[in-house]
Amino acid sequence: VPGMMVFLVATILVLAGPANAFITSMDASSDSVEKGNAIFFTVSVNISSSEFIPLDYLSFNAIGPQNVLCYFFPNGTAIIGCEGITIEQTSSSDYGYGYGYTNGVISYKITLNTGNLSVGSYSSNVILPIAGNPEIIEGPTFEVTQAEEEHKVTICHVPPGNSGNEHTIVVGESAVKAHIAHGDYLGECVKEKK
Repeated sequence: VPGMMVFLVATILVLAGPANAFITSMDASSDSVEKGNAIFFTVSVNISSSEFIPLDYLSFNAIGPQNVLCYFFPNGTAIIGCEGITIEQTSSSDYGYGYGYTNGVISYKITLNTGNLSVGSYSSNVILPIAGNPEIIEGPTFEVTQAEEEHKVTICHVPPGNSGNEHTIVVGESAVKAHIAHGDYLGECVKEKK
């Protein structure tokens, strides 16, 4: 009977398959991004040759003042909730019998446009729902900061060919050089009195 128990336990372990023998990682292009700019995430799942991952979809999550939950297929195609997000599959492992992945690396480049996000701190992750037991790939935290407003400068705009119609305007600092080049000058307009 003890020999039969050992055989039974060994059979169950063989039929159950190997333990999750894969390595995951997730990195971001920056730990801070100005609102309206993009932040890039790289995600990889390194699967050993003896492991099989039945994978129908994944989800990318950014959790903070405003939560983002994007579901996508293993090939990178968005399913739902991926507004402002692009997903590019950068490598794929063997697609095995039983509709899953084995032996190789699955990796993605996820681009998140922060234009619709609230300013604040966010954590990130990707979830692989594997046989009812989600594998969570913890990503880095990142900060969405308020974009700085460009410094404004008051100039006197002298319309080319119509110098009698000069008027005071306020422009961004980056536009000053072009205005000065065609005859405008710094400060408010001062009309000469005769």
